[in-house]
Amino acid sequence: MIKGVLLRKAVFGVKVNCKSMAASCIRLALLLVIIGIIVPREAAANSLSVGGGTLKWDISTTSNLSCGPYGLTTSYHTFDGFSFTSSTGVKTTFSDWIYYYQSNGCASGVPQGAYPSSTLSLTGSKFIITFTPQADGSGSATYTALTAQAITFSNPGAQNIGTPLTLSATASSGLTVSFASETTSICTVSGTTATFVAAGTCTIQATQAGNSTYAAATAVPQSFTVSAALQSQTISFSTPTAQTVGTPLTLSATASSGLEVSFASQTTSICTVSGTTATF
Repeated sequence: MIKGVLLRKAVFGVKVNCKSMAASCIRLALLLVIIGIIVPREAAANSLSVGGGTLKWDISTTSNLSCGPYGLTTSYHTFDGFSFTSSTGVKTTFSDWIYYYQSNGCASGVPQGAYPSSTLSLTGSKFIITFTPQADGSGSATYTALTAQAITFSNPGAQNIGTPLTLSATASSGLTVSFASETTSICTVSGTTATFVAAGTCTIQATQAGNSTYAAATAVPQSFTVSAALQSQTISFSTPTAQTVGTPLTLSATASSGLEVSFASQTTSICTVSGTTATF
């Protein structure tokens, strides 16, 4: 038995010129078919008009594919290389592909490893095309235009490290809006909560992917400043004992933050301060 080979993007033909019906010529033709000396040619592109544009695809055929435990065979088309060009010339390509069974000799109805689907959903940014293959390599399709939607996402304003922010945005479709950080070294997002981890500019993007009715919305980013929040501190500074004119005093004080404390005289006619030294 010769197993068929699944062809994608190309089909093959065999051509032998015999000037006579000599047995040797016939044997040569059979030999070329069996050992697979083949001349490649491009697969025919198929197309149809749908939604004011043109849907195209490639078709390849496999025959006598062995399947099942009893050596039964089947044959089928493979549809792939889909593209849709709108009436305005915008082209969208799709990686999806689909089988169509021309005939079936398998008791199970499915060749080894091949699972057919009756339709294929091809989703673009503003449309969905439902493609149904036919046994002769043609196809039919329905075009569904998706409704546009817009996102409203206001700038939350300046934020501080350590204080989380609950994000809020709406889509005109009523669908749920998702958020993602574009600057993860400054801010991160989990669900609708933004966390600020460093000072700088945080950019958060709001998106809505759409569904079978609405097209994906244009993403809306918002950028804002993140600052380090100021923390309170206290100073410990004991009152010096009585001092004598002409005898300098070394001043000492500490801050709860551990930062250096500075000194200044508020009565310069009585005492002056330079650094940590008070003079009377």
